Amino acid sequence: MPYGEVDRVAKLVPAELNMTIDKALKNSHDLKAIYEDNLEVRKLVDTAVELEGMPRHASTHAAGLVISREHWWSIYP
Repeated sequence: MPYGEVDRVAKLVPAELNMTIDKALKNSHDLKAIYEDNLEVRKLVDTAVELEGMPRHASTHAAGLVISREHWWSIYP
């Protein structure tokens, strides 16, 4: 699905706090209409519903500082 089409559908989701896709389908008549009329949009939205609420990142990023007597250019020639 082209990015422009996905972006157009995403912009139909109301920008409100705690918005879910189910709420968006109930509150946005335009989103509901395109969802019902377009099979590709239906697949897109149904996939998004399955992914909604899942963790976005499974990694942990360490933050730290290494203190050494040597300069970095001594360690990495």
